[in-house]
Amino acid sequence: MVALLAGNAIILFSPENWSWLRLPAAAIFLTLLPGLAWLPALGWMLTRRGIERAALAVGMSSLVSALALVVAILWPGPFRLPQVMAALNVAVLSGIVAQSFPQIQPQQRPGSNGGRLEWPPVAVLLILLAIVALAGVTRFTRLGYAEFHEDELENTRLITRVYHGEEFAIFQDSKGPVHALYPAALWFANGWMNEGILRFPFALISMAQILLVFELARRMTGGNNSIGLLSAGFVTLNGYFVSLSRHLENRIFLVFWGVLLMWLTYRYYREEVKHFLLYVALTLGVGLVTHYEILIFVPMVVFPIGWKHWELRSLTRADVLWLVAAAAVCAAIAALFYVPYLRDPEIGLVYRYLAEERVGTSLLYNNVANMFKEDRLYSAPYRLPLISLLLVWLLARNFWHAGRRWLVGLVVLLAAMVSTVVQPAWWQVGNLNLAFVPFAALVLALLLLPGVTHEIKNLSLWFSVPVGLIVFFTQDATNHMMIGESPEDMLAAIALFDVWRALTTGQTEPAPTMPPRRFVFAAPAGVGA
Repeated sequence: MVALLAGNAIILFSPENWSWLRLPAAAIFLTLLPGLAWLPALGWMLTRRGIERAALAVGMSSLVSALALVVAILWPGPFRLPQVMAALNVAVLSGIVAQSFPQIQPQQRPGSNGGRLEWPPVAVLLILLAIVALAGVTRFTRLGYAEFHEDELENTRLITRVYHGEEFAIFQDSKGPVHALYPAALWFANGWMNEGILRFPFALISMAQILLVFELARRMTGGNNSIGLLSAGFVTLNGYFVSLSRHLENRIFLVFWGVLLMWLTYRYYREEVKHFLLYVALTLGVGLVTHYEILIFVPMVVFPIGWKHWELRSLTRADVLWLVAAAAVCAAIAALFYVPYLRDPEIGLVYRYLAEERVGTSLLYNNVANMFKEDRLYSAPYRLPLISLLLVWLLARNFWHAGRRWLVGLVVLLAAMVSTVVQPAWWQVGNLNLAFVPFAALVLALLLLPGVTHEIKNLSLWFSVPVGLIVFFTQDATNHMMIGESPEDMLAAIALFDVWRALTTGQTEPAPTMPPRRFVFAAPAGVGA
């Protein structure tokens, strides 16, 4: 409450030229206070891990702030500082009020440590801090590196038009309004803007992504700190994420919310916490308001939820009610934007843009070679070949463990996949391009492969569905495939750890296990190599 009152006083009553005071207050008000108000009411999503809580504070703030700003833009009248502050104040105050209601406290759950925060071992924490420091240098240094360009310029124009009373302008974009409203709130609260100020929220979201990837990788590998550090390191050095964390565009939001969706659904799978479905619905709903592209995350949400009930061989009435409630929450949030959006007279221009520039005139394409081209634009030329080798290693270990016939099948599928790049004409049959077939067959084989952990299957689905849809079903893939980069980096981290363990201990089991202590200290060397 004190932070809320102080933030209001600074933003509303301090001179506009006091940016040294107004800008931090505005940034905290937008990117931290909503999450810090709501998370205690939600029992901190049943986690006592300090790093998870830091990432969730930014993540929940992004969701709550985005939702509040969408309501504010739909409210009759101009979208300016009073409307922004009213929306954010309601968002924070509602969280504070919600804290007074009964809540699910993490100390009520088994394994409680008496209410203290949990932190990694000192060595792990120091390495993670070094990774975060490197990420800070790559994401925040010279954030105002250039004038707005391409999508950035278009999004800033939308903000300006809305400020001048053209509320309908936000519905003339081919995407949702969040990536314009979020930096607009920081602009209005600070009193003025430049390129660095408006790009700041996107860089901060990217930092939270690194922390949450570390924790998600740990959870999915039985508490393996080495794989958590390797995953965080790969994400930190991923050129897509570095570039688009410095770009006023919605994609880094979608990437971060994708990690959050996986964290929530994985915890539902492991712990069967029913109300986590509502958090999944909130994230998906706000994501839909941001960009319809988040729909390609739906399979990786459905898979762990469905798999859980398949393992239990049950779907109770209570389960159905929770699922229906979650679907209703998601639909209600999405309707806030899409009902007026789809009724807009200019919606035909969006349909034409999608049909002519994105999907194109064919049903199927072969943009596999384009993956390597795009990666070279954003990262070092050896990055994707190295990642590919690590993924092949991980596949080979799992297929070898299943039996020789499975391994022979893998070799055939890999050869077919290579031919889609070397001899793409082989896969063109009339007007139909069949290059997707070996890739889809490989994913299906991995899902059916005996002995493969649920975690490997889930990460593979999370990686392959977005990338597959973008590479094979869109005419212009460009850098949209970055949506599948987080699970790709996590799979590469698991593979690198597996290579490491095989060379040093000779273990043949492909599933990740708790590592010896020396692996934790060697993780930075692996990332550097």
